[in-house]
Amino acid sequence: MVILGSTGSIGVNALRVARTFGLQIEAMSCNSNVAVFNEQIAAFRPKFVAICDESKLALLKPRDSRVYVGDSGVKEMIKKAKSKAVLNAIVGFAGLKFSLCALKEGKRLLLANKETLVIGGNLVREILLKQDSKDFTKGAAKKDSKKSKKNKHKVIESKTTKTWRDFEDSKFIESSFLESGFVVSNRGIESDSKNPNILDNNLENLEVIESRNSMDCREIDMFESNKHFALKDSKIDSKKDKKSSKNPNFLKHIFPIDSEHFSLYSLGVKSGAKNVRKLYITASGGALRDMPLSEINNATLEQVLKHPTWNMGAKITIDSATLINKLYEILEAFWLFGTRKIDAVIEKSSLIHAFVESSDGSIKAFLSKADMCLPLAFGLHSKRAKKRFSIEKISVTDLARLEFRGIDVTRYPLWRFKDLLLANPALGVVLNAANEHLQTLFIESKINFGTFYSVLPQVLGHFSDISPCKNLIEIYDLRDEVINFCEGLMKS
Repeated sequence: MVILGSTGSIGVNALRVARTFGLQIEAMSCNSNVAVFNEQIAAFRPKFVAICDESKLALLKPRDSRVYVGDSGVKEMIKKAKSKAVLNAIVGFAGLKFSLCALKEGKRLLLANKETLVIGGNLVREILLKQDSKDFTKGAAKKDSKKSKKNKHKVIESKTTKTWRDFEDSKFIESSFLESGFVVSNRGIESDSKNPNILDNNLENLEVIESRNSMDCREIDMFESNKHFALKDSKIDSKKDKKSSKNPNFLKHIFPIDSEHFSLYSLGVKSGAKNVRKLYITASGGALRDMPLSEINNATLEQVLKHPTWNMGAKITIDSATLINKLYEILEAFWLFGTRKIDAVIEKSSLIHAFVESSDGSIKAFLSKADMCLPLAFGLHSKRAKKRFSIEKISVTDLARLEFRGIDVTRYPLWRFKDLLLANPALGVVLNAANEHLQTLFIESKINFGTFYSVLPQVLGHFSDISPCKNLIEIYDLRDEVINFCEGLMKS
């Protein structure tokens, strides 16, 4: 399989599970943590490795692995890999383009990157529609082929008949790029500067792939390529295709790694959430859940990062304190399960991760110790996970720790925007852009914690009627617009 973000907490745990199952890691990527990455390369000997931060390239020890550099390099690595599964454990907006690339290549996406659906849910939907159409077309063509053979019909093909393109052989084009003083050729690396970079000899397999239009992955439009194909019973097939096009099955292509969504999946919630009255995910409440209300606006970074349950990176821990993390997960659930009947409650022990309230009035809950290895195990290899994988067990006495709270909007004022986000999921781009910008300023001690609560409501209100972005370029443009608006608010 392929692991993106292998040096983060999710990536490290994924490698632990992969070793337990004896799985081969074909490709790995990291941003800049080269020290840990070098250890992982030595231990797992992947065929391909990629590093996003080119400034760390000279420190890389890839051994026999082929090296890719930059965002475009990571995408090219995904396309070259033969693995059918890609784990995206990259944090934040940076992970979106790689999820889209993996899905376009027909890979099964193990999703630990919330922003993929928060920001790009609409783009993912369009990709899955095309993938489902592709599968439907192949299935129909295969069925017709079998019928033809069975009936022994004679097939007459004229010389002018157009043949089906072999996309697998033609969609990857090898080329050389001039980037950062390097010319990549079949001979290896050549310096194009007066002061050539000194690189380790074992980097001879390096591929530097950066293009001006690297913002978008290449896309094969199966509808256009296949529009002249005539299928039997076209009226019936058209109705089926039209019906499926409204609600693509996200869970067919995406396996949720987040504990809340994995729990809902494990409880049997399917696309469309039929026979479900409501879905509930749980929140720990974050580091400030018991802090006096009068002190929250001036909470320090050190206080915000003291999460009571989970050991996570700074971004997710801050999002947990503002409860933005839970707003993200509400939007993620909307796309995965195709329903707006979603809510959240605070469960302090983090033993219960999700509830499903059925139409018959019963409630099912998923309980486990807080351990991300469980969803990772089922995502990496469900059969082996069922047979020989376990985490620390819950005892009966643990159930005495269960304590529930409703979400108080005086403590978590951003929670009042849950319904607005569900009504217009396109606002996920706006929320993420403003939030990540404010997070950077908060970490750099340029704003206080209360700025999240004063600025974000104004941003969401200003962009409340935003339409869904149609591509990555529109998302980038909207992000810039949102950040500029944030800056204007803070200056005024």
